[in-house]
Amino acid sequence: MSNIASSKPSGNLAAVGSLLLSILVLGGCASTNETSQPQASQIDSAATNETVKQPLTLEQACEQGADCRTNASVYLASVQGEVKLNYDQYWPVVYEGEIRLLPGERVLVEIEFDESRQANVIRQVQEQRNPEQTFELFFAQVRGNYGMLMSFRNPMTQPVQFDVEITGVSGQQYRLNTCPIRGGMSFHERWPEPAKELILKQPRIVNEPSNGVMICSS
Repeated sequence: MSNIASSKPSGNLAAVGSLLLSILVLGGCASTNETSQPQASQIDSAATNETVKQPLTLEQACEQGADCRTNASVYLASVQGEVKLNYDQYWPVVYEGEIRLLPGERVLVEIEFDESRQANVIRQVQEQRNPEQTFELFFAQVRGNYGMLMSFRNPMTQPVQFDVEITGVSGQQYRLNTCPIRGGMSFHERWPEPAKELILKQPRIVNEPSNGVMICSS
């Protein structure tokens, strides 16, 4: 390498070399632009043709075999008087990874967790065949009050937490989290207003605090 660098080409050879180098550089740029443009257009075309999967409506889900509830009635006390909600059909208790409770319902749900401590199997059961993974969930209006009571029992040995969505009588939605529910214990929480639905999402195992103090976060 050092011998080549130290040699001095004649003036004509140097000029020809410079010309060839310029042609190669320009040719390389043109080649790069020609190959990159079709790739970009292919990506844009693929993104345009990609269809987004839309969630099923209640009617579609029931028609396709979901275990929908039928002839469900909900009675709630409110400041304006008694509210009665009738459903010819309603979402299953467990559907698409979510747990839905109507006021007055007490359900059993088995939850299996994967190695990342996220739920990978959620199913409603009628009895406790696997007590170590069967959660007992309850949602009801407090007697003599307009508020609601939520109760969750964690059968596991580790703390579990849920995301919560509450739907008010007029359809307004509120999103919050439960406190971490200790293993083998129950969690009770009150909501100050009438609510027509409770949805539990993203059940997950959380860390046991080193100081033994559980902290709630909304």
